[in-house]
Amino acid sequence: MVKTFEVNGKTYDAVTMDFNAIADLEEMGVDLMSGNLPMFKTLRGYFALCAGISVREAGEKLNAHVVAGGHLDGLLDAFKYECENSGFINPEKRTPVIKAVEN
Repeated sequence: MVKTFEVNGKTYDAVTMDFNAIADLEEMGVDLMSGNLPMFKTLRGYFALCAGISVREAGEKLNAHVVAGGHLDGLLDAFKYECENSGFINPEKRTPVIKAVEN
């Protein structure tokens, strides 16, 4: 299931939180594995990733969205959903790997 959210009247698809997405967020200054997640920085980075834009442009779009009366609930819900359902982040969602045993 692809989760979506809206910013400024445009619908965006949530990005799956896999190895590459997490590395991309780290390049934007968001370290998911540290446990220290400043909310605005994290949401701005995740939105930039979903929208395929720079973090600066993402911040400008999110600012315009909030100033116009929008909220960030959809973006936050999509981010949380993707983190909770990520096999990379959440060990409970990992697909078991069966290794062949040589005789």
